[in-house]
Amino acid sequence: MNALVLALLIALALPFSTPRQADAQEVFTAVAVVNDEVISRLDFEARLRIALLASGLPDTPETINQISGPVLRQLIDERLQRQEAKRLSIEVTEEEMDRGLTEMAQRNGMTKEQFINLLERNGAPLSSILDQIRASISWNKLLSARVVPEVQVSEEEVDQTVERLASQDNQVRVRLAEIFLPFGNGTGQEEARQLAERLISQLAQGTNFQQLAVQFSQAPTAAAGGDTGFIPEAQLAPDLAEVVADMRPGELAGPIPTVNGYYIIAVIDRQQSGPGGGGAVSGSLRLTQILFDVEPGQEEVALRRAEEATTGINSCDAANAMAAEIGVGGSGDIGEVRLANLPQEIRQIAINLPIGSPSQPIFTGDSVLVLFVCDRDVETGGIDRQFVSERLRRERIDMLGARYMRDLRRAANIEIRL
Repeated sequence: MNALVLALLIALALPFSTPRQADAQEVFTAVAVVNDEVISRLDFEARLRIALLASGLPDTPETINQISGPVLRQLIDERLQRQEAKRLSIEVTEEEMDRGLTEMAQRNGMTKEQFINLLERNGAPLSSILDQIRASISWNKLLSARVVPEVQVSEEEVDQTVERLASQDNQVRVRLAEIFLPFGNGTGQEEARQLAERLISQLAQGTNFQQLAVQFSQAPTAAAGGDTGFIPEAQLAPDLAEVVADMRPGELAGPIPTVNGYYIIAVIDRQQSGPGGGGAVSGSLRLTQILFDVEPGQEEVALRRAEEATTGINSCDAANAMAAEIGVGGSGDIGEVRLANLPQEIRQIAINLPIGSPSQPIFTGDSVLVLFVCDRDVETGGIDRQFVSERLRRERIDMLGARYMRDLRRAANIEIRL
């Protein structure tokens, strides 16, 4: 399912320095060996550059020391994923790689060419990004081949879950963004806490949460930018539930200590389920969006320009044509989106917007958004069984995928030389 792009993920234009300038003879030395495959210092420092670029963290020895562990663990996991894919003869085509790079650029509000230029200007090698994309595609194919076929959700399980939800009238549901930083297995508790505090500091300065989650979080939600989707507050772990209970949408909390790591939590949305609680609306929409650039200090001009440009559009085909012609990166067909996964402001607009008609322009901070509903399948006053089934299936896939990754680590011969 495509994510609704409501803001740019990267807004960096400052010159970027190298984490450390290794001597020429050092760049090919091993910082780790994974089943006889070397991760070179060159590989490692390239990924450090990308982590700093994406997160906005300062390029200082203290920062490098704090992020080196998570960055190296990510590289090790990627090697294991690619090795397992090779063992099972799973290949990634050039078309898939190109599509993955294009999608990554679009998620960052850029064309592929703009994204590549950004990397080059900041000394972040494209090859390192391509390695990351290849590992991600390989892993998704592995899960599709080895894990997904094993996941079955019975009607009885759906019935039990629906009955449990129906018995919890007026229950609060929250949609969170999370970053989880574990300790143990070579990572000290103090190191994890210091990194969490550094990330919180960056978030307070405006660094994008999704980018930090993708780069540093070890939770299953990392690939989705830390987005948990809506979950009943009562189902949160006690350590998290106690903190989240007093938080409002937009608020940030952390580091929250647990038995095996630290959480950073942001509340995206909160809703009341049960009769009349707003959570009783369910279903899905197919959406298209057009994003317009906003020059500093020209917000009102951009809003008027967006309204004038989209006035008279009465179909999603016309909206998609305009998105391709004048929209910035991320414009176009979003695909099917669950109502529950939309921010509350957007959800209220989308529920009532006539099919094919433009919404009023919405200022997102980095751009102006005009939304179009192409199709709508909305249910009110009941629990969406399909949504429940999909949620149970997704949770099971995440659990089995995490177990698969854990087994690969345990079976591997990993030597760290950093």
